[in-house]
Amino acid sequence: MQVFFNFRGAELRNSVVAHLAKALKENGVKAAYVDAGDSKNPIFYEMEESRVAIVIFSRRYTESVWCLQELVKIKERVELGKLVAIPVYYKLDPSEVKELEGDFGLNLWNDIKRTSEFGKLEKWKGALDFFSQMRGLVFNEKSNERDFVTSTTKHLINVLSRISVEQTEKPRNWLSDQKHGDAFMNSSRSDNLKVVDVEEDSILCDTKSDGNSKEVESIQPEAKSRKGDDFLGEANFDATFNLQNCVENERVGDPISEGKKEENVSESSTTVSYHKPQPERKVFINFRGDDLRYGFVGHLVTALKMDGVNVDVYTNETRGKDLGSLFEMIEESQIALVILSSKYTESHWCLNELVKIKQLMEEGKLVVVPIFYKLESSEVKQLKGDFGANFWNLWRISRDDHIIKWKEALEHVASMNGIIYSNEHSSESEFITISVKKVLEIISLQEGESTELSTERGETHKNYLNKQHLVGVEQRITQLEEKLEFDSNKTRIVGVVGMPGIGKTTLAMTLHEKWNCRFLHCVPLLDIRKKSEDYGSVWLRKTLLEVLLEGKFPEISDKTTHESMKDKLLQNKVFIVLDDVSDKTQLEFLLGDLDWIKKGSKIVITTSD
Repeated sequence: MQVFFNFRGAELRNSVVAHLAKALKENGVKAAYVDAGDSKNPIFYEMEESRVAIVIFSRRYTESVWCLQELVKIKERVELGKLVAIPVYYKLDPSEVKELEGDFGLNLWNDIKRTSEFGKLEKWKGALDFFSQMRGLVFNEKSNERDFVTSTTKHLINVLSRISVEQTEKPRNWLSDQKHGDAFMNSSRSDNLKVVDVEEDSILCDTKSDGNSKEVESIQPEAKSRKGDDFLGEANFDATFNLQNCVENERVGDPISEGKKEENVSESSTTVSYHKPQPERKVFINFRGDDLRYGFVGHLVTALKMDGVNVDVYTNETRGKDLGSLFEMIEESQIALVILSSKYTESHWCLNELVKIKQLMEEGKLVVVPIFYKLESSEVKQLKGDFGANFWNLWRISRDDHIIKWKEALEHVASMNGIIYSNEHSSESEFITISVKKVLEIISLQEGESTELSTERGETHKNYLNKQHLVGVEQRITQLEEKLEFDSNKTRIVGVVGMPGIGKTTLAMTLHEKWNCRFLHCVPLLDIRKKSEDYGSVWLRKTLLEVLLEGKFPEISDKTTHESMKDKLLQNKVFIVLDDVSDKTQLEFLLGDLDWIKKGSKIVITTSD
């Protein structure tokens, strides 16, 4: 048996189609499609060998004459009763196909203008209109790709099984069944399905409440179900598999474990729990964005769990708790997968997780695997492109005092050997296979070690603003404010000197939290003694300049000095905290000759010297 895919673009080929093809192959079904430009002819051979065709309509679908020619052939074979066709509307409203609206319609007319294929226009429009009358599946921006692939595969297997049975019994008019809603293959229909009926210009939600999923109201008030809505039952995808609105509740047989697993998908979590003993070793996944959660990460979690790996991924509920709760999840793990994407640095939450991950790695309690998802490692290390722009925008908005730690952690993971998925022509399913293999190799090495990983946990985070343990803090802050003269336009550099542990850093950071909003450029450079030992004074100067200029000038390097940036630095007053300075040379590197400091700037230096 074979399923033919008709679609447009590398985006689909390398994601949804690749995952479906892999899942079908694991179930003994071949997935076939023809790449545009393939020299093999005739182009319809693979289609003629298939029993089911999946037609994936996307915004770019009508850019391709090839796709439209395939669609005409699919229509012919459906009309001959030789093929069952299932339309899928991928991030596209069904009405755009029916009415040739939006980019979908515009691309079709542009095709005609470009190719002058006016003779074929009527056939193309006829085929598009033909399939727009069928009920199919809508995959929208909020759909969970992993759930979509799992459920779609199950339905396709059922369709092919029933086709095989029906072919041995008697001939069947597939077109009549599809057009008129014969209850074909309705024996295992799922109750939690969204019905798409384009004939009545309506989208219905047919979802039953079972305690886990919520009843969904119809998207269009006048929409109503018909008697014929059972066409192909679960196989015709009278449905959209959406993580928030639709939960698969029935038992799903898993071929890998010979049907012994039961899958249970929650509304808010991307994890899949199988009813089998889980190993003690855990993998924590650090990433940003619902596009990854419902796509790549969802598939990765499923693949890891199917190989018996215990996975922790934050849920929407987790994000409502404090960082300490999340840090506990990280501390209980032995491996952390850090998935760096262009949107990663939009989130201070992700960056704070990364700082904790780096801390545990340095303590020898965690193995870290960076995954560069459609991103080069140099973009992470040097804060370039959208990744860097998002980082500096986040800093401008939040003014979080962890800015230097974020930057340090990003540089650290970027220098590690990771897994790179940056080629848009790579198959995402193959990339997931590589990632899972890497995790399993690490687990194998860990289990072979003679000593267990330490279970002692370090301090979850250092709270520099814990004023409860600083006696007389209000009085000290008032004294510092008087010396710094924040309300005047005078430049002030003030040193806070004292023995370690008496609260100098807390005092300085309290001031920073209170007054940084008054300055366009500010830097809290903490732990200078340690950072000087670990990275050197040149790194300190480069970091100070980068944060002061908020990444606006990419020419900053190890050789950049205050003098070379003097004109830009003098444009704005600055507020700088230099914490735990231990040597005069550190100040020479960090402050230079002081002639770059605009009048009205404030600098606080803490030291035990």
